Amino acid sequence: LGDPRAHRHAQRALEEAARAGDELTMGKASYALARESYMLGRPREGIAQGRQAVALLERSDEPWWLAQALGVLGIHLLHIGDFLPALASIDRMRELGEAMGDARLQTEAAWCAGRVYTVMGNGEAAIAACRRAVSLAPDPVARAIAAGWLGAAHVEAGDVAQATPLLEDAVGRLKQLSSTGGYRYGQVDAALRALLAEAALLRGAGHDALALAEDAHAVARAGGWGVAVGYAERALGRALAAAGRIDEAEAAVDRSIRAFAAIEARAQQARSHLAVAELRATRGDKDAAAADLRLAHRVFSRLGAPRLVERAARLADGLGVPLEATKLVFHDRFPDVEGQVCSALFVQAYYYRGQLVSDSNVLFLQLEGGAWQRVFIDAGVVFWQTVDRLDSPDQDRHHYTLTDLAAAHGLAGKPLAGVTTADLPSGGELRLLFAGAPSVTLRHVDGRSHVVVG
Repeated sequence: LGDPRAHRHAQRALEEAARAGDELTMGKASYALARESYMLGRPREGIAQGRQAVALLERSDEPWWLAQALGVLGIHLLHIGDFLPALASIDRMRELGEAMGDARLQTEAAWCAGRVYTVMGNGEAAIAACRRAVSLAPDPVARAIAAGWLGAAHVEAGDVAQATPLLEDAVGRLKQLSSTGGYRYGQVDAALRALLAEAALLRGAGHDALALAEDAHAVARAGGWGVAVGYAERALGRALAAAGRIDEAEAAVDRSIRAFAAIEARAQQARSHLAVAELRATRGDKDAAAADLRLAHRVFSRLGAPRLVERAARLADGLGVPLEATKLVFHDRFPDVEGQVCSALFVQAYYYRGQLVSDSNVLFLQLEGGAWQRVFIDAGVVFWQTVDRLDSPDQDRHHYTLTDLAAAHGLAGKPLAGVTTADLPSGGELRLLFAGAPSVTLRHVDGRSHVVVG
């Protein structure tokens, strides 16, 4: 799993099956592509592939393959934070497993549902689902994985006495099975090891937590699964913080944020923003802590995760940080752009399922000879990010259109004279000042952004 060669083979199988008009094999190959895309951190591709697999396999007499496709689709939907559709897809997997009397399918459906509930912050529901998985597991690998995710659910619920032995047992069993050839994939192990480190922190065993987190970090990096890397970096950051190494801790959690962002794991990325907010508040940077808390709170609200919304609010209250934006704060340090020449400037409009959400979602600025700069304001936080390319639609839910501001207003070839920001009632604005050309202002008020030229 997660080997680019496997992805290429599945893609070729799909192409050959399509040439032959073999819908059943196309469905199986689409499932294999979706599975590999998940491990490679490509959720947008995986969702499209998973839905194609489900559509093709629903027309066949292959319920086992259909159930597998529904399961991997559900995990992709969890990954991007689309929780209710994820649970619906996984529940269809459960129904097929029950109809077939297939205990392994039922086990996988149960722990997949448990993972969704865990990420949503619903520890009780997660524990119930994962307990069912453990009770149904028909073989050693299934039992080890189900026990591991049950341990994760107990970590979410704060029940370290239950979490620790479950996670230790799962990690030990998977290690033993790997050594005998009974379990070939090491990616899940790293995530479970990171959760074991989190459990050690919960019981106050900071020294153990640091050793476990460093082990998880090494295993995650070797395995290359983005989800496990994000978990491990976050656990390492928290363990370093417990050891008083705040700067190293903040760097590790920042790496966690970047790891989750790279694979579009939205809820996990926001959870890491909660962790880094605590660290920034600890070193006295309340503005930076506020930026991270507001961002996490906004993401949790958008994803429909009320327990995480409440968690962010409680943390903000405990740190003495207001969630309401009273002034702009800066998530990223602005690069030194004064005097550089504008090559291109686009404003991106964002659509969700065909409906316009924002006519001025992001500014994309390219300076002569440089990379793209992605500039936007969210929840009172100004982001200025260097990126390789413009955003790509997922051909399903998220769509973008671009308006060429440089061409429309004669900005190409004009030097950037400066960048200013200003606070406004219920928001703020960022202004790009061009020499010999109109200024471009990104104004964010009452949660919505607009561009003003001139």
